[in-house]
Amino acid sequence: MAATRLNRYLALAGLGTRRSVEGLVLAGRVAVDGVVAREPSAAVEPGARVTLDGEPVVTAGPAGVLVALVDGELPELAHPSALYLAGRSPDGRLAALLSDERLARRLRALGYDPGRLGGAHPVDGGFRPLDPGELDAARGLARAAQRARARVRDGGPEAPPDIH
Repeated sequence: MAATRLNRYLALAGLGTRRSVEGLVLAGRVAVDGVVAREPSAAVEPGARVTLDGEPVVTAGPAGVLVALVDGELPELAHPSALYLAGRSPDGRLAALLSDERLARRLRALGYDPGRLGGAHPVDGGFRPLDPGELDAARGLARAAQRARARVRDGGPEAPPDIH
């Protein structure tokens, strides 16, 4: 199980940067499993209920993470949104998880390889958020595949997108 620092969890929800959300914690506005948190560095365990002013903390928009698998398996993550498997790398070391279930399902059907994502790859069951450009690229890939299928269906040339 991968615990996440509270300030990172709040930042992943889109409430600000890790530094800027510390004020919410220090003001006593954030609780973890019903207990008011006093430290921005407090650990949020997977499955914990985090609230801000009594309301559940959830991501403000689309989210995604690149996860380092543990022995080929997804570790439990503390993240402010439900995440769905979009793809695994062929070497069994990485997975991409997205908050958009439909997009994740479409990418998984395409055989999406998150191992080809740029940037730093997490290690030891850790994860890193996908940046907006990576999320846009995933959406673009799914749209390109949909257009290619439509061309084939309509008798045009088959030109599958590069999913890697």
